[in-house]
Amino acid sequence: LIRGSWFTGFPWGAGGYAQVELLAAWAPWVGVYGMGLLAAVLAYVLASVVNGILRTIGRWVLAPVSRLNKAKPRAGGHALRSITASGVVISVMALVVLSTLFFSMGQGFERWRKLALQSTSDAGAMRVWLLQGNIAQDEKFEPGTGMAQALEWYPAQFADALRTAASGADTAPQLVVAPETALPLLPQQLNADFWRPLLQGLAQQSETSAVSVLMGLPLGSFSRGYTNSSWGITPQSAAMALGGLQGGQLPAEWESTGGATEGTFRYDKHHLVPFGEFIPPFFRWFIDMMNIPLGDFSRGGLGQPAWTVAGQRISPNICYEDLFGEELAVSFRDPRLAPTVLVNLSNIAWFGDTVAIDQHLHISRLRAMELGRPMLRATNTGATAVIDHLGQVTHELPRLTRGRLEASVQGRSGLTPFARWASRWGLWPLWGGCLAAVLLVIAGRHLARRRSSAP
Repeated sequence: LIRGSWFTGFPWGAGGYAQVELLAAWAPWVGVYGMGLLAAVLAYVLASVVNGILRTIGRWVLAPVSRLNKAKPRAGGHALRSITASGVVISVMALVVLSTLFFSMGQGFERWRKLALQSTSDAGAMRVWLLQGNIAQDEKFEPGTGMAQALEWYPAQFADALRTAASGADTAPQLVVAPETALPLLPQQLNADFWRPLLQGLAQQSETSAVSVLMGLPLGSFSRGYTNSSWGITPQSAAMALGGLQGGQLPAEWESTGGATEGTFRYDKHHLVPFGEFIPPFFRWFIDMMNIPLGDFSRGGLGQPAWTVAGQRISPNICYEDLFGEELAVSFRDPRLAPTVLVNLSNIAWFGDTVAIDQHLHISRLRAMELGRPMLRATNTGATAVIDHLGQVTHELPRLTRGRLEASVQGRSGLTPFARWASRWGLWPLWGGCLAAVLLVIAGRHLARRRSSAP
């Protein structure tokens, strides 16, 4: 809990993630930290039970010897009473452990999870394409290699989506998602000839087969600052932006606003990566000493409004923002405006073909469980996947390949218990529980000392 909160927080590898299967029914109630606490309590109780059993066996074995060595026969009775009391305590603790485990793994699992999800319901289906460019990190920002590939492949996928929709095919998407910094340049750094085909294609669609696009790219300007963002374009906002194109020139406001046009959806990353996206306080000297070419990104607001597409309220998060369930929960304060689908745009090509890909997928699964929402993942190298509201991966692309994932996702409305309390109080209830536990331990030890020192 401390590691996930202090100094901007880095909760990667929290203990609750190891229980994503065994204690999954608890996720919509207490979240990942509560699951970690349950696992720790169960481990402690189990260890105490085993230790108590071993001590009891030892007492039974040594009791006859103790009676032979003592002159008073009452000593054996005292030992027997001690054994009996220990046995009762051990039996109760064992019953608690076994019943909790069986409850989490058996029929009680579904009942407990259904109880948590009883206030949620289906909110309709949406067809999506999730793009995975698989552009090597050491080439991503190189003009002759990675940039050229991105500026060719992603627009080609957008165009293919528009053609598929125009043909009336059942596989036509309603939303196409490109990953974090899929376009590695600012909008105003790309000329009108780049944007015109996409904007025209989006603007000229029929209402019955409309496609919208959500893409990751940097936004901003020198005067306003830069953000790591996702940009959403609907047919309506495309038509408005298209009207601003004059010949081969971009709209003048793009230069000052960094590409933000009226009607266009914009999400700016809120939880920035220390040293990667911002310089922590008091560390500018280190950056200057090491001569690291690093500037600060501007931070987006917490709980930014959702984007309505095809009857769904879409809430993006970027990169490791999906580690912070309490921050995603802020968007659920008003159930009427709460997102029905979560979307994670990531680029973890920095880590190559490592366990980081699996871990990040694991993390997204738990966010889906906590909030009772499907999670779409569009990534550069993996894992690009669709996760349902129960945390199950329903579709996934092979990692480290270039392709698109075509799927249908079922939106959800309503609030889980976790979404309800975390949206209002964040992690404070857990901090309060930890403080209460510490105080109880201190009080227990104090009482034990007083009893041992009493005459």
